Amino acid sequence: AGESPSKAGAGKLLHTRYKRLRADLSATKYDAVHDTVTELGWEITAIPESEDWNIYWTDVSVSQERATRLRPLQRLNHYPGMLELARKAGMAKILNRMLKCFPKEYKIFPATWMLPADLTDFKAQFTVKRNKTFIVKPSKGCQGKDILLTRTLEGIALHENYIAQRYMHRPYLLDGYKFDLRIYVLVTCVEPLRMYLFEEGMVRVCTVKYAPTSANNLEDQCMHLTNYAINKNAEGYMPAASENDESAHKRLLSTTLARFAALGEDVPTLVQQIREICVKSLIAVQPHLAHMYYTCQQRRENPGSSCFELLGFDILLDHNLRPFLLEVNHSPSFTIDSPLDLALKTAVLRDTLSIVSFSRDEVRALKKQKPGRLEAGMLEKLREMRTNYENERVGRTNFTRLYPDGPELPPGHTPPRYEEYLKAAAEAYSNSSISGSRRTETEREREAAATREQAAGARTARAPAIAATSQQQQHQQAQQ
Repeated sequence: AGESPSKAGAGKLLHTRYKRLRADLSATKYDAVHDTVTELGWEITAIPESEDWNIYWTDVSVSQERATRLRPLQRLNHYPGMLELARKAGMAKILNRMLKCFPKEYKIFPATWMLPADLTDFKAQFTVKRNKTFIVKPSKGCQGKDILLTRTLEGIALHENYIAQRYMHRPYLLDGYKFDLRIYVLVTCVEPLRMYLFEEGMVRVCTVKYAPTSANNLEDQCMHLTNYAINKNAEGYMPAASENDESAHKRLLSTTLARFAALGEDVPTLVQQIREICVKSLIAVQPHLAHMYYTCQQRRENPGSSCFELLGFDILLDHNLRPFLLEVNHSPSFTIDSPLDLALKTAVLRDTLSIVSFSRDEVRALKKQKPGRLEAGMLEKLREMRTNYENERVGRTNFTRLYPDGPELPPGHTPPRYEEYLKAAAEAYSNSSISGSRRTETEREREAAATREQAAGARTARAPAIAATSQQQQHQQAQQ
């Protein structure tokens, strides 16, 4: 049960999935998660605050304290520390840091300023020679709220926490409309880093035809912003009537790539560039994730697979079909409101849970261990079991390994220098002030996550919403 139809006949599995798992879903509002777990044959726990589960799925980020309580036969669907990449300010900081080390290779996101820290340099961008357009967003904003397109400093709260980016004035268009791509990436280990790319994705199209920015249209959000939360309520919005509907404002990535190919575009290069954006982004945050993970779990006792993360990367294409990263969502939406959503999102969930499931080998080995200590040599055996299981299982899903040992490069492409990027990211992280910014950020993250979990305490077996603040509730809707 639960295999991808396209790859279900891939031969006999040597490392089989343990089928009698228990999942705690009291902290997710998505029926699709419940339905997929049921399809896999797992038991859904119905006891609030129970620790008798193997997979815990929550719609909000987790605190270090929550990750510290994980037992050997338990997995959590978030890494402590992933907000460093998922929040706009954190992503800007770590990617700008890598951009300084690799000015060419890390030019994967629009020019970005963190306000008020980068205020002096940002002010210098406004010149009489070129009338540039910038998009200004709250550093923790969502749903397209409080986003401002501007060509002047007027209306910008310069001393509040905002992210300012150079606006892409020549995006690639579909029938005259601006659009973006939702790409799904699964992370199953942060040290060593291991991740997979889902082969299908989503295209989200604006509802007003695009025109070059001018004083007359800067406030037209349905022209400039691809957010589903904005466009779904616009006049003329068309939901997908089927999963292959090419006239809707949500479309499958595969049908759009086929259209690009028919137009003579270099689709293999585009796909490779998207892959590299995903890997480079996670490499930039890998030292922080590893530090946070092994603050919660002992290196000598934990094989590194107690957490996993399913991320939604939002990608925008310029007029040359070059992709740029807009943001990373740590809790992509699994709301089902069309046949396209049903086909795509249930496949993503099914394949994710299939990969992160415990294998029979792991369950047998862990049940034999004494509490609190692994027998000699067992740590490496568990790592080998997990790697073997994932290597075999991924061939039965629509995921493809991204790193390490990613797909074959298109002809003529130079292999990316991932190991060099990892080394530079580690050096930059270790050089950050342990008594200043890094510790302060870790403490803020711990406090925020703990607050979210306390607010999620009134849990039920089918909790409709777990967000700790109204801002978090908005964030969940914005992930779609």
